[in-house]
Amino acid sequence: MLKLKEKITLLLRELDTDLKRISEYTTISYTALCYLRSPAKSYKPDSPTVRKFISAVYRYSRENDKLGRLCMLTGCLCRAEEDISQALLQWLFNSSVSDLPTGTDPILMGKKLCSLMELAEVSNRSLAVEIDIDPAYISRWRHGKPARRSAEKIEKLCSALVRHIRINSKQPQLALLAGNECACADEAKAAQAMLIWLTRNTYSEDINAMEALISRLGTEYTGTEGTRLPPIEQIIDTDILDEADSSYLGREGLRRAVIRFLGNAAVGGSSELMLYSDQNMDWMGGDFRIKWSALMAACLNRGIKVRIIHNIDRDTSEMIAAITAWLPLYMTGLIDAYYSSSEAGTRFTHTVFLDPSRGCIECFCPAGSEETAEYRYMTDTRELDLRSRFFAAMLKDCRPLVTVTRGSTSTERDKKSVVIGNILFSRTDSSVTVTRLSSPKLSFTFTHPLMLRAFSEYLRYQSENNENTKTADKPKE
Repeated sequence: MLKLKEKITLLLRELDTDLKRISEYTTISYTALCYLRSPAKSYKPDSPTVRKFISAVYRYSRENDKLGRLCMLTGCLCRAEEDISQALLQWLFNSSVSDLPTGTDPILMGKKLCSLMELAEVSNRSLAVEIDIDPAYISRWRHGKPARRSAEKIEKLCSALVRHIRINSKQPQLALLAGNECACADEAKAAQAMLIWLTRNTYSEDINAMEALISRLGTEYTGTEGTRLPPIEQIIDTDILDEADSSYLGREGLRRAVIRFLGNAAVGGSSELMLYSDQNMDWMGGDFRIKWSALMAACLNRGIKVRIIHNIDRDTSEMIAAITAWLPLYMTGLIDAYYSSSEAGTRFTHTVFLDPSRGCIECFCPAGSEETAEYRYMTDTRELDLRSRFFAAMLKDCRPLVTVTRGSTSTERDKKSVVIGNILFSRTDSSVTVTRLSSPKLSFTFTHPLMLRAFSEYLRYQSENNENTKTADKPKE
């Protein structure tokens, strides 16, 4: 069984955080929290340090949209603080060989185990000998049948699978199946990550988000036409367009600056916009999203090209939801969407909305202070040229997020093609192309590793649960 130190490490990795960040949510110092992972210290469940640590973990999870992950890890079926805290306490200090969390779906776990064993090229019998267990148990696990799922045995099973996958040099396929953490260089960390993936109901949230995306891809959208958006005359007036202010404060200030920025681009006939922001997108919520959509549609309808670097350092389901929201704009063919291969920071946020010919909105501030931050509005030619060079430098580390082409793409022989409804999915090890078979035909190609993994899970889920899924015919010679 994992020790307290190892469980805390596993917990922090699952929540994408560290003890330094957790210490910000409690009165206990960072140094004191570090002692929780010290082998020289022995803590009991009723220790004040432990209780405050658990409370801090809950507050961090609640404020950073991680409660779902915390519930999945501890097996808690309720999001109330008292229930989650108790479940986390039991998970941290349960020293006996126990069953896995009650939230684990045995059927889903069995399907995942089958995929892992196929990748590892190992049989029930050889794996059972390796972890000292009856082969019948592994057989029952794979079929989702009632059987004691000892956490200790599952941990050993994951370690063995990691070793076999490494021997067969299947780490890239493992990363696509279960995430990069399962294919990391550290074998112990890889096994812990595999344990989390194997025992949580991964499909639920990501599959729902993917189904919404596929539904949007299958609609009759051909661009922004047909959407009910107000005319930009109802959103902007000459007072905003003619403003000479160089500073806007807080959320409302940013909204006014964006109206000025996009309004001038649409009215003035700009040729290109460059957009990047890694700050919290709450400012685009509520009624302002309608205004933003109308202004973006006006720019695209006037033929303005948009290059945007998306900030997608987030959960897979959040990324899919963001792509779904942008799809009607992607379909115009005027948006080049990228994602950065460089890791985003967590201490500061940076926003750059650039029209090289007219103006730029820029803000650099500590993360979490966007509500009171200053957003600079620049029109000086030298400053615009400098920001253009900055944006070009950022693009060097970027890759296309989604590529849209009209008409169907040719299906290569090395692709695995599947048809679900009116959608054709064509896969390689490095991309997924989604093609609408109904008119107008559009193809969307994705290369981001998280999207590839999400599509793989979606197609695996459909093949197991949807009798209408079929393999596409191979092209003739």
